[in-house]
Amino acid sequence: MNTRIADHAENLHPEWETGGQNNETFERQVPDGAARSLPWEHQQRRSERVRSTRPFSISGSTLIEAMVACVIVSLCFTGIYAGAWRSLHLLKSSGEGTSASQLLINLEEQIRTSTWAEITDPTYLSGTVLANSTAYGHLQNVTQTIVVNPYPIPSGYVGSPPIGGQTIEVTSNSSGQVSTPYAGNSQLPSQSAIRVDITLNWNATFNGTPRTQMLSLILSPGGVLGQN
Repeated sequence: MNTRIADHAENLHPEWETGGQNNETFERQVPDGAARSLPWEHQQRRSERVRSTRPFSISGSTLIEAMVACVIVSLCFTGIYAGAWRSLHLLKSSGEGTSASQLLINLEEQIRTSTWAEITDPTYLSGTVLANSTAYGHLQNVTQTIVVNPYPIPSGYVGSPPIGGQTIEVTSNSSGQVSTPYAGNSQLPSQSAIRVDITLNWNATFNGTPRTQMLSLILSPGGVLGQN
C-alpha cells in the first residue's frame, strides 16, 4: 500500500525523481526509510473539497425535512378544522330540526283546539293560526303553509299537498307576511272529513340546503279521526 501511495505521489510531482531543489526539500522533510505519503498540498485540497460539499448536503436534507414536517402539520390542522366544522354543522342541523318539530306541534295544537267552522274558514286560519305562530330557537326564515282539503281527496286534485276546487291554502312567508293563495268554494264545512297538511320550508344555515317538515291531520266534525 505504501508503494502505491509513493508511485501516485511520483506521478503527481515528477520533480521528486529528477532531483533539484524541490526534491531536496521533500527529502529533508521525509527521512530515509519512512513511508512516503501524498504531498501536504494535495491532502489540503482534498480536505477543503470535503468540507465545502458536506454543509450543502446537510442543509439540503434539513430543508426537505422541514418542508415535510410543514405539510404533515398542515394536514393535521386541516383535518381538525374539517372535523370541527362538520360537528358544528350537525349540531346546527339538529337544532333546526328540533325547532321545526316544535313549531309543527304548536300549529297542530291550535288546529285541534279549534272548532269545525274555524278550521274550514280561510280567514281564521290566516288571521289567527298563522298570525299567532312564531319561529322557534334555531329555526329562522321559515315558510309555513296550511292546506285543507276534503277527505278522501277527490279525483282531479293534483300536487303535494293536492290542490283542487275546495282547497284552502294559507301561507306565512319567511318575513311573517300571511297570504291566502286558495280560499276554497265554501263547501268544506259540509264535508264529513277533511285533511289538513301543515308544511314548513327553510334553508339550512350552513350550506343553504332546502329542508322540509310536514304533518298531516285527518279531522271530522267530531274531532281527530287519525294522524299521519
